[in-house]
Amino acid sequence: MYPVKLASFVFVFCAIPALVQADSTGPLSPSTVTVTTAGSYSWTNLNATSQASIDGDSASIAISGSGATSDEVFLSGFGAAVPSGATISGIAMTFEFATTGMGGVDDEVTLNVGSIATPGTPKVLDLADTGGAFFPATIGDFADLWGLTLTPAIVNDPGFGIFSEITTVNSGTESLDLTSIEIFYHADGTPTVDGGRGPLEVHEPASYDSSTETPLVLFLHGYGSNGFESGDSYFNLDALVDEFGFLFVHPHGRIENGGDSNRYWSATQACCNFHGGADDDTTYLLGVIDAMKAAYNVDADRVYLIGHSNGGFMSYRMACTHADVIAGIASLAGATFFDPNDCTPSEPVHILQIHGTNDGTILYAGGQTYSDPPGGDYPGAIATVEQWATKNGCSLVADFSASNIDLESGLSGDESGVVRYLGTCDDGGAVELWSIFNGGHVPSFSSTFSRQIIEFLYDHPKGSDVPSDIVYVDFDNGGAESGTGDQPWNSLGEAVTDVASGGAIWIDGSSADVATGETFAGGSAINKNVTIRANPTSGSGVSIGPSGARNGSAKPEFGFIARPH
Repeated sequence: MYPVKLASFVFVFCAIPALVQADSTGPLSPSTVTVTTAGSYSWTNLNATSQASIDGDSASIAISGSGATSDEVFLSGFGAAVPSGATISGIAMTFEFATTGMGGVDDEVTLNVGSIATPGTPKVLDLADTGGAFFPATIGDFADLWGLTLTPAIVNDPGFGIFSEITTVNSGTESLDLTSIEIFYHADGTPTVDGGRGPLEVHEPASYDSSTETPLVLFLHGYGSNGFESGDSYFNLDALVDEFGFLFVHPHGRIENGGDSNRYWSATQACCNFHGGADDDTTYLLGVIDAMKAAYNVDADRVYLIGHSNGGFMSYRMACTHADVIAGIASLAGATFFDPNDCTPSEPVHILQIHGTNDGTILYAGGQTYSDPPGGDYPGAIATVEQWATKNGCSLVADFSASNIDLESGLSGDESGVVRYLGTCDDGGAVELWSIFNGGHVPSFSSTFSRQIIEFLYDHPKGSDVPSDIVYVDFDNGGAESGTGDQPWNSLGEAVTDVASGGAIWIDGSSADVATGETFAGGSAINKNVTIRANPTSGSGVSIGPSGARNGSAKPEFGFIARPH
């Protein structure tokens, strides 16, 4: 993301590398019907004043006179062919667009879709006077239903079309030439839920069983982005759904009324409801979660949010207002409320803050998104986690003992430091800060970036600092790579007789069977250069290298996260 400062106001835009293309057919991305300027449609002047001129593929509306006057043209019959039974998820249209004599405070150009009998919600175009020079303007996207309930039969009807209207108090001209209209849809059978703003695609894990409680992950995009671009293409979270076995959905923020019609989340005073739009995103996201719980067997102790930038701010707001629902959040380049009194969670929430120390948009040390009027302040990364450590009852004496990790592919080595707030934390309230040294606002992720986030969240269900499905094994032989061990047990001190719905302990992608009375045979499963969690009450952090050598106590206890497979 990058800032554009206008007067005393800073707009924050998302610049996501490798964006998903509009016609992507990935597991969560929509298919499209694209209609171009093939001459298969027609313009109609809807006003008796006949101030519009139609010329083949293009239309021009010229208005002269004093007082507010307007004219409108309608394009229809462009021949869409959305498959029967599909779910329409959005419509976008691109024009070559020009204006002359416009740009006054009371002037307006809008575009709209629908039929003459049932038009949608108009969208205002940028009224900067182009002097007659054409420039492209795209209105809508794959999550914009224009306020309509759309079906294939409606959009395929020749009477469905596009409205364009000019209103001006001066003499002005609008000229536009349709480049393309894209109708985004999901084929019949694609699972969706509706949290109150239209259907959202759900990615189900291949192992989903309605009789088994399943974790839920929501991804919240940054300002000016959307769930498809950020959640799928950038964070690539959909690629982890089957492996980790979670339900995944990425809702889209509202389109702002002003500016460049960016999508936003109304999170904190600092970000990012910059144009006085609706402030109901907490209600909407809670509705998405409730819709998922109604449609699926969601594990109520494992509802997580992951957010980038504005989405990180929104994740913190949800943790503040719905702590009874949210088990944990992971925020990349976001921040919590500047005033701690604006956030009063009803119970602890697990917090992971990830932030580049060279972030020039949402500053690592804190800053402002705007200064006029006052109120655009946000805390820095350290202040954010310390605020939450206090809310969660943690000691503010930070623990720096964890090894560095690799989060940024463009920086050499394990460039990111890990700080934990431990000790007196209330159950359900772990707090960590991962600082990407020299990292920016839109990092080039390492191959394990998103995996490490999911692993943190899986480590932290609601109501427990150490989840009960972490299995501990006491190795007897002090150093042999494939030594035998005692009966495994969980963090509650209970003997492990069955590892949830899989009977396996996973270690860096490998597994070894565990059953009642059996010893744990490591073999190649532990022949990995990974750090294994130690028993929280005894033992020490231990690394297992390629040779199987161990360090720490003479008889260390290792903990492994047990996951279905």
